[in-house]
Amino acid sequence: MRILLVDDQQLILLGLERMLRRMRNLWEVVAAESGRKALELLEVQPFDVLVTDLNMPGYSGVQLLEWGREHHPEMIRIVLSGHQETAMLHGAARLAHRFLTKPSEPGLLLATLVQVSEARDLGQADAALFGTVTGMGQLPGSPVTAHRVRRYLEDPSVPAATLGALVCQDPGLSAKVLQLVNSAFYGPPRATVDPWEAAQLLGREELADLLCDPAPPDAEARLKPLRESHLRAARLALAITRAEGAPAPVQDLAYCGGLLSAVGPMILALARPGTEGQDGPGISRLYLALLGLPAPLLDLVGNLETPGRAQLADPLAMAAVHVAAGLGDDGFLAGAGLLNRVPGWRNLEPAEREFP
Repeated sequence: MRILLVDDQQLILLGLERMLRRMRNLWEVVAAESGRKALELLEVQPFDVLVTDLNMPGYSGVQLLEWGREHHPEMIRIVLSGHQETAMLHGAARLAHRFLTKPSEPGLLLATLVQVSEARDLGQADAALFGTVTGMGQLPGSPVTAHRVRRYLEDPSVPAATLGALVCQDPGLSAKVLQLVNSAFYGPPRATVDPWEAAQLLGREELADLLCDPAPPDAEARLKPLRESHLRAARLALAITRAEGAPAPVQDLAYCGGLLSAVGPMILALARPGTEGQDGPGISRLYLALLGLPAPLLDLVGNLETPGRAQLADPLAMAAVHVAAGLGDDGFLAGAGLLNRVPGWRNLEPAEREFP
């Protein structure tokens, strides 16, 4: 794996190179002391990962991220920057896969690079599709939801909880708010799979930055039924876990797993119309892994059609989403001791999220 490190502070570059030296047998690390120098390198040779500061003179990190996504969409993009540059971070929110602070905790960058290397391995079977997934900054959201969120953002009397409730209905927005809150940039990383909680932690300004333009009408016609069917599955999975008296973390995982299982089919609907049913779970897992979302969520969405492979401590969330999606692996359900519960689950009505 080839990694390009970019920072205008020489001491920081040296420290980063030293930190990654133990991986020199597996990774090639190249350093650039400015955005312009990084651009010159990128124009003549490919890199698998870009790790860049944001606030650099002449050619900023945001400009570099934009250029990289346009010209090398297959390159994984990581921001390593300071808390004082929060305003600049807003411009990078739709461009980067990971966000780290500097100075970062020892080993955090190394651990992040190991994670994105593993995510990269997931996509190597189809290089073109991998480039599509990595090049996608954010999935287009529902135009109706985006309009309502914008309207509510303009009205300071609308509580943050109401905004969060809208976010929870949209797979693209939910994935993005979870990405940011699970990163280190907004304080200590929180391993949350609750989009409502994530939206509360981000606040209004950050939510406004995450609203993107809708997809073209023909693409939106393909995306809308996918959003709706997975939202229904999420609500039914929530109803199932509630009926079973599951604790809140299991309910949150079931809801989020049902909702974000839409990610893979949505990407396929945009990139390869007509192939939405082909390895949707694998693509969902790849996209969410690139964003650094918690491992239990990746395990659930990636194994939705093969639930027996999941390593979740409690199989209920997986079973709930599996059944809510209209699937029926009786062997898995019997092994989890839940097969006799399925007829009752199928008669449940989808549940609405409840917010404090």
